[in-house]
Amino acid sequence: MDKDIQSHDIDARARLNAVLNTSIYAIVCINSRGIIDLFNLAAEKMFGYSADEVIGKNINVLMPEPYATEHDQYIARYETTGEKKIIGTMREIIAKHKSGEVFPIELEVNETKINGQSMYTGFIRDLRRKARSELQAEQFQNYLKQIVEARTRDLTEANKKLEELVRIDGLTNIANRRCFDEVLENEIRRTYRNNSAISLIMCDIDHFKQYNDHYGHVGGDQCLQKVAACFKETFKRSTDLPARYGGEEFAVILPETPLEGARVVAGKLGQRLDDLQLPHANSNTADHVTLSIGIAAAIPTQGFTGRELIKMADKALYEAKAKGRNRIEVINCNS
Repeated sequence: MDKDIQSHDIDARARLNAVLNTSIYAIVCINSRGIIDLFNLAAEKMFGYSADEVIGKNINVLMPEPYATEHDQYIARYETTGEKKIIGTMREIIAKHKSGEVFPIELEVNETKINGQSMYTGFIRDLRRKARSELQAEQFQNYLKQIVEARTRDLTEANKKLEELVRIDGLTNIANRRCFDEVLENEIRRTYRNNSAISLIMCDIDHFKQYNDHYGHVGGDQCLQKVAACFKETFKRSTDLPARYGGEEFAVILPETPLEGARVVAGKLGQRLDDLQLPHANSNTADHVTLSIGIAAAIPTQGFTGRELIKMADKALYEAKAKGRNRIEVINCNS
């Protein structure tokens, strides 16, 4: 009979060890003095110690400071006062590996009475994988964020380029009529607020139809490109806006520029074009490409519009053509 009981006890311990060593949780049991008396296989893998290395030692071998020093005091305080901080609850704390590495764990401690003595069993889950997963998730989120930001930058840049294409004349690579109209109205309003002057230059390439007839449309396009280059080289202020107004007609918005200033810079434009000496065999004005230039200037008053400034610059341009072309005529809108 005693042999049967002994055999039964052996079988029960074997079953218990099998359960303990197949648990996914590290299981550590200590007595009321903090001494380890059970250390399952999962605990060995988690902490790097064999059971033989830690059984009989204080649990604080598995703890970094300051927890190692405080643990025995905590047990003594609990034994005396019954004050619970860990027992019966799940919490995340820091543990220490045999190598000295500290790592996060999730710990649940339960108390059991055996022959009137308290035994404390800790069920421990390693949170390093969770921490790595969270870090990987954070890194992935950051990666996605970077992709989104890059795509946003690409889209913004693409929209910017598209906007530029919409506002730039494809042949001459200067502002087109749409851009000119928008900027002119904005500058009229701004100069009105500042009580400052604005000038507008309107130009025609003299006898351009005859130029196209003689040199062909490819030659005409090349002429327009070379004339536009003269505009870009002459009007370099960031606020100046040279534009292809239509066909062979060009315009320049000159904010913060009175009439005389506009006349001077228009003269430089004409001189730069003269210096190119682009042949124009069918011109009745000169043997090279020339410009007729009309300038209107104003200090805008309330209700003054870009349309009015264009009308006056066109009138000055008409005068330049009527007086023989290849010349500059001006109108002061406030006179």
